[in-house]
Amino acid sequence: MAEGFVGSAVGKWNAFLEWLDGKGIPLKAAADAIEEKGIPSLPVFLLLLALVIFGLAQVLPSLFTAAPGSAVITVTAADGTPVAGATVKIYSLNADSKYTNETITASDGRATFRGIPAGKARLLVSSPDYIFPDASQDLTVESDSINKASVSAQAIQLNTVAVYFQVEGPSNASVYLQDSITGSVLGTRDAASGSFEVDPNREYLLRASAPGYSPVEQSVRVGSSNYGSVSLVLVKIGETAASQVHIAVWDNAGEALANATVQFVDIATGERVYSLKTGGDGKTPVQEVPLGSSWSIIASADGFLTRSIQFNASTREMWPEAIRMVKGNADTTSLITITVTDATGKAINSPIVSLYSRELSFNGTQLAKYQDAPFTGEASFQIAASESGQLSATAYKPGYLPSVLLYATAGEHALALATATDDASGVVNVRVTAADGSEVSGALVTLLAKERAPFGIPAKITGLDGLQSFSDAPLKEMVAVASYEGRVAFSEPFTPQSRTASPQGASAEVAFPLLKARTRFSVRDHYASKPVASAQVSVSSNGEDYSCATDKNGVCYLDLYEGQAVATVAAQGYEGLTPPPLSIVAGADNSNAFELVSTQFERASRLVFEGLYTLDGEKVNSVNPFTTYNAKYLLTAPQGLSFTKANAHVRVGDMQTLLGGDNAVIVAYSAVGASITRGTSYEGAQTTAQPTEESAAAGPATVYFDEAGFTPQDLQVVSGSLVTFENKGGISQKIKIGDLIQGVTIAANKSFAYEFKQTGDFQLSSEQFPDNAGTITCIPAASAEETGAASTAAAAGEQSGLTFKWVNFEFQRFTGTRELLVQIRTGAPSAQPVTLNHRTAFYAATDVLRDPADSDAGASKAELLAFTAISGSFANDFQGECSPELNFCYRVVFSGATYSSQYGFQANLGESFKLYYSVYGLPNSQFTITAKADGAALAFESLGGTNGTRFAQVAAQVRTGDTGQASGFFTVFPQRISEDASVTFTVSSAAGETVVEKRLSLRVISERQPKLRVAVVPTSLTALDSSTLTFTVTDEYGLPVEDAAVSVGKAASQLLAGSVIEAAPLEGQPGVYAAENVQPSGIGGIDFAVTAPFFSRSTGRLQVKAPAAFFEATPASIQASVDSADGAVTSFVVSNKLSNELRVTATVFTATNPSLTSFSLASASMRVKGGEQAENWLYSYYAQDAMLIAEKPQTLREDVQGRIRLRGRIGSVVQTVEIPFVSRASLMQKSLDDAWALSADSLQFQLNNENEKTATVSLAITNNAPYPLLINRDDS
Repeated sequence: MAEGFVGSAVGKWNAFLEWLDGKGIPLKAAADAIEEKGIPSLPVFLLLLALVIFGLAQVLPSLFTAAPGSAVITVTAADGTPVAGATVKIYSLNADSKYTNETITASDGRATFRGIPAGKARLLVSSPDYIFPDASQDLTVESDSINKASVSAQAIQLNTVAVYFQVEGPSNASVYLQDSITGSVLGTRDAASGSFEVDPNREYLLRASAPGYSPVEQSVRVGSSNYGSVSLVLVKIGETAASQVHIAVWDNAGEALANATVQFVDIATGERVYSLKTGGDGKTPVQEVPLGSSWSIIASADGFLTRSIQFNASTREMWPEAIRMVKGNADTTSLITITVTDATGKAINSPIVSLYSRELSFNGTQLAKYQDAPFTGEASFQIAASESGQLSATAYKPGYLPSVLLYATAGEHALALATATDDASGVVNVRVTAADGSEVSGALVTLLAKERAPFGIPAKITGLDGLQSFSDAPLKEMVAVASYEGRVAFSEPFTPQSRTASPQGASAEVAFPLLKARTRFSVRDHYASKPVASAQVSVSSNGEDYSCATDKNGVCYLDLYEGQAVATVAAQGYEGLTPPPLSIVAGADNSNAFELVSTQFERASRLVFEGLYTLDGEKVNSVNPFTTYNAKYLLTAPQGLSFTKANAHVRVGDMQTLLGGDNAVIVAYSAVGASITRGTSYEGAQTTAQPTEESAAAGPATVYFDEAGFTPQDLQVVSGSLVTFENKGGISQKIKIGDLIQGVTIAANKSFAYEFKQTGDFQLSSEQFPDNAGTITCIPAASAEETGAASTAAAAGEQSGLTFKWVNFEFQRFTGTRELLVQIRTGAPSAQPVTLNHRTAFYAATDVLRDPADSDAGASKAELLAFTAISGSFANDFQGECSPELNFCYRVVFSGATYSSQYGFQANLGESFKLYYSVYGLPNSQFTITAKADGAALAFESLGGTNGTRFAQVAAQVRTGDTGQASGFFTVFPQRISEDASVTFTVSSAAGETVVEKRLSLRVISERQPKLRVAVVPTSLTALDSSTLTFTVTDEYGLPVEDAAVSVGKAASQLLAGSVIEAAPLEGQPGVYAAENVQPSGIGGIDFAVTAPFFSRSTGRLQVKAPAAFFEATPASIQASVDSADGAVTSFVVSNKLSNELRVTATVFTATNPSLTSFSLASASMRVKGGEQAENWLYSYYAQDAMLIAEKPQTLREDVQGRIRLRGRIGSVVQTVEIPFVSRASLMQKSLDDAWALSADSLQFQLNNENEKTATVSLAITNNAPYPLLINRDDS
């Protein structure tokens, strides 16, 4: 069998080769060649065929796989409508396939794919406007077939609002919605009315046009709720449509103001076009103006400030808000009123409203000239009449974008604030640095427009990191500005991105440049205390050299860079002076006083104590605790003495007292060219008994005086000392020495000597210069010895850091004068004064010249223990409170509040005063100062005391600096009359621990009775509706008034049936009261009154508008039957639900035109008194053209459906009620044959041809019909 199969196959193979050969394909020759070699050709060709097929499978696998398929994907919304623009993606799930494709659905919602490998595939659908519950699907793709799938979409509910519009004029118009910024068209409607769905909190432009009409456009700013309807009035081309304008003028109490002048000023031209007078009702005659025109209405009256409003005549009839006049002198004062609303026109509570001068840009100190934060959203400013037109206005509240009015003229203006959404506002982070790149804390920072005009965003204070952030910045080009210590710097212009695009916000850097400061130099003769003219002051500052020569007053000025500067002073006839380095501070009073010693003046002492100064250069006679001061000395080389070195020694307190026991320590020192040593005690030196002149020295002393004062100003001597008073001035002076000498006149350049024997403190004064004063203290001679004996009695002070008891300056030979600076720091207050002592020694070849003299120094006792003279004594009688264990003192005082022994401190209501504070502690310590108002009587102002936002608590971070002292103030605003107002003053350490807490009390008084501010919600009522009125009662400064009495209605009020409703306070809402179940019986006004202790009475009136349904009609329907000529009469009744009289019109309408029946009403107009009813009647009868006869007798029937339309108007509200009726009529028509009759059925007559030519026969016709009949005669 197998052999038969093989033979058959070989036979067929040979036949196939013969067939190919016959076709010109020479495969048989190749097969014969193979078989000649003994190899069967069939297997060989089969093997070659298999290899070819395998190769093709590797190169073209698609030839050996299933054919691909196609897919049609349909995307529809939930309602079945196709979704266009959705993204559809398909990718194969076959392991050997990498197929993927993506396309967009067409307008029919379909997406078509071709060439999808057969097998499993996955479908993905997405769209920004829809969500897809089955967005991911798996489908099976069949080969060579169209595979279909559908996806259902659900629309994403966007947060949109509607803008409604109404077109007046043409019956149809094209209305376009445009973006107010780009002008791009966002939507189109071809209709007389309609709406657009828009994003909230944005500004848009509505534009309407129609053939034959002039186009009109109107901007709308929408908030977070629906807006409109916006009236778009189109006027035919060539015509001027008119608007009827009604103006009313009231005084501030809401009463009509008669005889006021009202002028219409065309805003486009500035021309005063109309001038009207108000009548007794406060209203002007109706004025007609062109529709679409813009007007400024200016009202003036004797005894009142001029006011104005602006409006656009956008509708056929305009009722602008009534103009309220405020009493005042219009010649000198103007009133600007700014009303702040949101995008929907709703008033915004407590916005910050500011008026700025338009001529000034921000310069660091130029804040708002006027500012208020009105609770009601309406701010009024009385300004000088000359300022009108020179101011701009801004409005801002956190959460909103600021708004700017470029020209704030006298009158009323409105500013609308848009919500600061993430898409419409951005974040700005401002970093303030100094010239050296370090952060600046405490700088005042705000944002300005690019041209440096204010936005009205309140300024903020940078923190310790120099940073501050603003979260409601408009998306406009702007700059950041910073002000600090009298300097101002601006950032580069930048434009913030929205919070959506850039949540982290924009960054702006403000760097303060290195500034120059005006520096004053004054040079005086030390002993004569006279100005030194032509003195040369040379200064090296920031690598540059400067010099100036003093004028006749001994003064000259240089502009120097802030920082350290080195100066030298030279003048002819005086020793040269090299003072310690100067500290130049920008924005501060840089005054430097130098005293030169004459080269011709000889005296024993070569070290002169110039005085004790604060670090700001102010000379003091007493000291504060925990404060750093500079003690200045002048060391002059003696003439004629050849010395090798000089020594100057300065000590704090007594030699025996340990460091700190004298309530002061030395913390720093400075002298040009000196070698300096210092120490904390004298224990290392050999101590031998010695007289101690540290407290006072017996012997002569000299007090110099001139026009500037006494030198030394404070002198201490022992009993028996002779003191010489020498007049170095240019005029005679009469001086007084306490109660010892009542007055002695000393001529110029003359002297007077007096021996002090009586101990005590004696005041020096000059009759010619009462402000000049000094003190001489005389102590018993024994007290000096007793002081010297007390070596260890003083309490030991605590050594803290690098502090010293004494400092020694050693100079090599020099000429002229050297200035020495010793910096001391005081301790806690004490009854013992802070004293400074000094001595000098000049070392010559054979001797040492000492001042004071001390022959034992360097011989029997150590040089360190040489005698000293008193430089000065300074009282430390601090008038504050201290905590010695904490090294801390503070002082708090009121400034601007009056004081009386009976009532203590008193402040006037509405008049700010200052709470000044000073703290004294360790240098460079940080404290937090907090002031909290206890109760509502007081508040604190921000922005350096401007009348802006107020707070119940304020805090300031202060650093004591190198002086150990810091001071500042808070501005306190008395906002409520009180017998016991108080402020709690707290100081906390950097760690947050309370250092001190103090309660400060005062009274708040007022010469006038303050006024109440009342806001009512809702602002109007609807008749017949029961409403709850909410009254928010605040004072003039926006504070809630919790003890108010609120009443609604009067005994004579008809709308509330003579009842008075008392409002009750709402729990948890201070100053908010609710009057419930207020149900007016009609339209009109309801009065309310608010009273509170200490406040004047406030009254107002709420308008009551008509409800949508204010009358009823009965019955609900009418049926009438007409079957005779008498017709039918049916009555209906109209009931007035209001207490006001009502006029109702009645009209009859039928669904079709009846042919058989007519209808009429007894009265087309009905007057219905309040609360009463009125009756009217519907008449149904045969129509006049109904035919009573017909060709044949028959009965006609007709059913008519219709309605009686009743329309009532009260105020601006119109109500329509319809009563449907059905009339059924039947009319029996008589036959036409019965409508007329003949007197004879036939006529006969004969004529005799011979003698009768004519014959007459009479026939009577009778008409029985109600109409004339036409009867034809036919003779035949």
